[in-house]
Amino acid sequence: MAATLARFYQAHEACLTGLAGGPFTLVTSIPSTRRNQPIEAFHILTQVINNVRALKDLHKPQLLLVNDEHAPTLNARNSHPGAFHLLGAQKEHQVLRGERVLLVDDLFVSGAHVQSAASTLFEHGAEEVVALVILRVIAPSAGRPNRMTIWQEASAEPFDFDRCCIYDRQDHAKHVSNL
Repeated sequence: MAATLARFYQAHEACLTGLAGGPFTLVTSIPSTRRNQPIEAFHILTQVINNVRALKDLHKPQLLLVNDEHAPTLNARNSHPGAFHLLGAQKEHQVLRGERVLLVDDLFVSGAHVQSAASTLFEHGAEEVVALVILRVIAPSAGRPNRMTIWQEASAEPFDFDRCCIYDRQDHAKHVSNL
């Protein structure tokens, strides 16, 4: 997983930092919300990020904590602005003022975890939050036309580390050459 993250970040750092308005000043990850399993001492993403040379010095592991009251909401694939809280911070404290945060998640299904975690980071003063997700799960379903459309678009082109998720190939080349 660390090799995948490192390879993708290396290929797309310019696009990601462009979205953030400059270099990232902090890297963190989304904690697990699975309450039916024993609590892990360290989430796997802590180890993964610490093995990526470009990210490890900016990494603040366990910055976000799950609000147990809203874990069932997240597990049902719904977002909630109160689903996470910042370790040791009161809601009114702007402890992340001016930070450009790279938010790493291992699995993207509905976007609820990313959206909820980003809301918490913004609430505490983050200037920008850019999410980088290692794995995307799409469950095509005739009853969910948007999922089918995403599946068709994603499967129309073979996986390629160099394919940018922000810009199409021509725009990506122009963007990177302008930096």
